[in-house]
Amino acid sequence: MFYRRYAPKCGICSQPITPEKGSTETIRIVSMDKSFHPECYKCEDCGTSLAKKGDQDGDKCYPLDDHLLCRRCNTARIRSLTKANSINFDFSLRSRTTVT
Repeated sequence: MFYRRYAPKCGICSQPITPEKGSTETIRIVSMDKSFHPECYKCEDCGTSLAKKGDQDGDKCYPLDDHLLCRRCNTARIRSLTKANSINFDFSLRSRTTVT
């Protein structure tokens, strides 16, 4: 009852982020000042999980206008917004995600 009432809500599904059955530890991801279930934390365009622990840039979150995106989808959106053919744009991005 305590967890359901006071737990942070997921920024995607709006459900409380509570410990799994048999555990007292809550796993959540904080990004863009919102909390997410690990299974809800995925690219909005291609569905790639952003909760994976890995060294590949595509596995990290590159937010754009309050949207969760992988690097590939972020780059594609920026290119479509800036007409990359005529604008010289620096695509060097860094991840901004904290796992707590």
